[in-house]
Amino acid sequence: MIANFNNIHRENEDGPKKYNVIVYYEGDFIRGKYNGKGKQLLSDLEYYIGQFKNNKKEGKGAIYYKNSKIRYEGDFKEDSITGKGKYYHENGYYTIGIFLKGKRNGKGKMFDMNDKIYYDGNFVNDKYNGYGKLYNDGVLVYEGNFINDEINGNGIKYSEDEYYKGEFKNNVNHGKGVLYSKKNNKIIYEGNYINGKFEGEGKYYGGNLMSVGTFKNGFLNGKGKLYENNKLKYEGEFKNGVFEGNGKLYYKNGVYYIGEFKNYERNGKGKEFYPNGKLLYEGNFINGKYEGKGKYIDKNDLFFIEGEFKNDFIIKGKAYNKNGTLFYEGEFKNNLKWGKGKEYFDNGTYYIGEFENNRVQGKGKEYDKNNQLIYEGNFINGKREGKGKLYLDKNKYVLVKYKNGKIEKENGKYSIFYKNGTFYKDIDYNFLKL
Repeated sequence: MIANFNNIHRENEDGPKKYNVIVYYEGDFIRGKYNGKGKQLLSDLEYYIGQFKNNKKEGKGAIYYKNSKIRYEGDFKEDSITGKGKYYHENGYYTIGIFLKGKRNGKGKMFDMNDKIYYDGNFVNDKYNGYGKLYNDGVLVYEGNFINDEINGNGIKYSEDEYYKGEFKNNVNHGKGVLYSKKNNKIIYEGNYINGKFEGEGKYYGGNLMSVGTFKNGFLNGKGKLYENNKLKYEGEFKNGVFEGNGKLYYKNGVYYIGEFKNYERNGKGKEFYPNGKLLYEGNFINGKYEGKGKYIDKNDLFFIEGEFKNDFIIKGKAYNKNGTLFYEGEFKNNLKWGKGKEYFDNGTYYIGEFENNRVQGKGKEYDKNNQLIYEGNFINGKREGKGKLYLDKNKYVLVKYKNGKIEKENGKYSIFYKNGTFYKDIDYNFLKL
């Protein structure tokens, strides 16, 4: 039996009137109840076409919007969406799966508007719950556990170049986990996460380097170690992933440094040591180089230099032998005696003057062990060269000429002068013992 209540006419004293009556159901009846196939208006916006049993939707059916666009098709039970079905979402996506009382419950798959898989997994109360897989444009981006539509628990998250396997909280990496490279499946990071960032104890791998220690806000902060090709390169303090604070740096040649760091470089006070543990340098560093006051010790322990360094080189200072005896003080260039200086000799004599390329070169003066001036003149390659003053005593000198460190004898006489330059007398060179 079909009920049809459209356009009912009623008579009254004023004549016939027309009423617009809404049809809530049309279809099969059994014993006055909806049974079999029928169509039911659910609201001003939706209607149902399908099977009924005892006035309730039961069996196969579909719900449509007022514009005849389908919202759901599948199983119904006890007047609700229950069983297997297909649900169409307003954003163009749709779900195929198990439903209970109008909500997705159990296994299901969700597709985007281009019919590409979006979610494949379990639902509870219409939300992702339990194990599932999430896709973006048909490409897998996550597989693992969900709680109330959010990624929580253990799972694997995929990006274009990396994938993460571990614990999640509120859709982000949180807890223990490992980050891998998709290219070669090598580990990038393993350790603890908080709110999607490296936080706590962990290890970070980059090429032939491995950082181990305490991470904060995605970077090593505090105590840590850096390995290169599985060999310890640095141990000490970090700040935002770079050496900062006090630490120990190891070089490939076996030399190592202990001291202060800033912005990855040696900056501040520090010491360098030879592979055998003996001190190489102690003093100040700027941007990884000797800069300011410092002390350098020869690797064979033959001498050491104290003074002012610049750009890894001594520029002014004092040099001592292994016994602590001063043998040079003055200017340096390229770690060589260069410029003005004073050199001390084993016999007690000393030289004051110019140096070049680690040799006496230019104008200078020689003194004996009693501080008496011996010679004043020019030097080349450590030897007297050209005209000079050879002192006979503390008050008089004779003008001579040297070549390759030896006096050139001239025919005639030598002129002797007082220290103030006043002429004293001439003497035949054969009678002058020099």
